[in-house]
Amino acid sequence: MEQAVTTVQMMDPKEFKAKIQELQLAALAKRAARAAQWKSRQKQFLAEDVQLLSIHCMVAMGYGSDLRKVEGTHYVNVNPNFSVYYTVS
Repeated sequence: MEQAVTTVQMMDPKEFKAKIQELQLAALAKRAARAAQWKSRQKQFLAEDVQLLSIHCMVAMGYGSDLRKVEGTHYVNVNPNFSVYYTVS
C-alpha cells in the first residue's frame, strides 16, 4: 500500500491525470457492456411464453405477462384469476 502511494506521489501530474482518465473510461465501458448484457438477458424470452409454476406441485399459476413492476423494484401479479390458483398453505 505504501509503495502504491509513493509511486502515485512520484508521478508527473499530467501522467497522473491521463492514467485516471484512462481508468475512468475503462470503467465506463465495462459498466456499459454489463448493462447491455443485462438488457439482452431481459429480452431473452417473451413474457407470454414464461410460465409461473407452483413450487410445490409444479402447476402453472400464471404467465410472465401477468406481472407488472411497481415503484421500479417490486413485481406484482395483476391477473384477477390468480386467487383461483393460489391457496395459502
